[in-house]
Amino acid sequence: MTEPFAWQCFILLLSLCMNASCGLVPICLLTLVIARRGHASFCINGLARLLGLALVLSLPGLLAILGDYAQSLAFTRLFNPGKALLLLKPLFSSAGLPWLTGMLAWIFGIIFFFQAWRLRPRLTPPSEKIFLKEQRIFCTLLILAMAFFLATFILRNWPFAGLPQGLSMERASLAVIRHGLHSYFMALGPAGAIALCFCAYLRNNFANTGLAERGAAVRWLAFWAFAGFLPNILQRWGLFFGVSLRHENFFASPGIGASLVSLLFLSLACLCWLALLLRPMSGKTFFAKSWFPLLSYLGLIFLIFSQFSILMLRPGT
Repeated sequence: MTEPFAWQCFILLLSLCMNASCGLVPICLLTLVIARRGHASFCINGLARLLGLALVLSLPGLLAILGDYAQSLAFTRLFNPGKALLLLKPLFSSAGLPWLTGMLAWIFGIIFFFQAWRLRPRLTPPSEKIFLKEQRIFCTLLILAMAFFLATFILRNWPFAGLPQGLSMERASLAVIRHGLHSYFMALGPAGAIALCFCAYLRNNFANTGLAERGAAVRWLAFWAFAGFLPNILQRWGLFFGVSLRHENFFASPGIGASLVSLLFLSLACLCWLALLLRPMSGKTFFAKSWFPLLSYLGLIFLIFSQFSILMLRPGT
């Protein structure tokens, strides 16, 4: 494969980590709400681990934004020392403002998220009053981090360089905000998928936790992995069948094979998460041996293949 293909695969992996990190923020926030209603010990322990995972995954987000910016400028030799400074010149122009403001919003999001990680809830607080105060500050910091991460999705598509022809500022801004909200919702899918693999990797650390609590945690993460991609899958399958029935030479069109393979891999990933969501969480063998880690890892592998297949099977590759 050529260098651009390897670089695009690298950008896809960085973007996957970026989406997972911002998707984990609302999951962590809702996990704390569940901890107040029951399963507090396991939820708060798991919350601390999810916060650390999201913080680590947020760091490649800056590289993903820079990589997307470099791709937009069609730099095939990005790491050439003689041309590295050329990347910075257009970044401060009106055409580069979407990436510049997106990076600034992402940095502020990381800062607020890091402060939330420092104030993560404890199992044995000094008093109930202090515990509630820490929870309010923690939730506020998570909401601020979520707002800045959402602003990153919006600003990366904001028409700083000028409005598209025939669109008013109001219609363009509403379209960009709608797309940003849709992208943020889809980020819940990678967040749940990576968190499931993380939970499967650390499953032996929760040996003293009850099976019911572990089963609830697996269902919780599998639900977000499945729900994050379900609307996209239904929309793509509906579009695929609708267009294929209208056009006879639909399968001969360029790029259709790659899109179909990508959709099949993504559907297989959702089936893995659906199996985790619906399978009875009874018996230690489910957690200790094969099913739970196997389905978790397969779901993430199918998800990565669904992203790479479009690049690998596109015409001219």
